[in-house]
Amino acid sequence: MTIWILTGGRKGDLDQMLVLARASGWPFEVKQAARKLSPPWPDLVFCAEAAASRVALAVKRKSSGRTKAVCIGRPAGAARHFD
Repeated sequence: MTIWILTGGRKGDLDQMLVLARASGWPFEVKQAARKLSPPWPDLVFCAEAAASRVALAVKRKSSGRTKAVCIGRPAGAARHFD
């Protein structure tokens, strides 16, 4: 199981996602949401703000739904698109 943390640079949001990722015990990477991301896609992606939530859903689509997307803040669009 691998995790990506998508960040837009907000320290408080990043700190919360880091706590979740560390608690999982799984390997994780912090990725800048504004950069081009490429496979291999993670099993789980965390985001915490609207801009990063769009990127998280794009990763989910590109992985054919294999990647689960979790938004701990207010996502752009409907929350039902997140896992």
